[in-house]
Amino acid sequence: MPLGNLVGHSLRLDTETLRKNSGLAEYRGIARDDRGRWLGGFVGSLGVVTMSCLTAELWAIHAGLTLAKNFNLNKVIIVTNSNEALMLMSKEGVVHNHPDRDMIEEC
Repeated sequence: MPLGNLVGHSLRLDTETLRKNSGLAEYRGIARDDRGRWLGGFVGSLGVVTMSCLTAELWAIHAGLTLAKNFNLNKVIIVTNSNEALMLMSKEGVVHNHPDRDMIEEC
């Protein structure tokens, strides 16, 4: 789809994370425009992790927002099962000692 067709449109970003029995954590997501057309997707592996599920959710949202930026879209609807991640993203300023502070502020 030509990028010119996306001007004025929004992006719906659906993200999910999973942690396998082996301890491997992954995140993935898909992006669609406001008409439901598929724009792209992403997947990432965090390796064997001891981090929280919240960190994986933040990585998924970060990857999706990067994809939105590549399409020059600034109207983004984020769909995730992590209310905590959304709350952190919507706050002005994150507690200075939060372990994911840099990533959150970048988003």
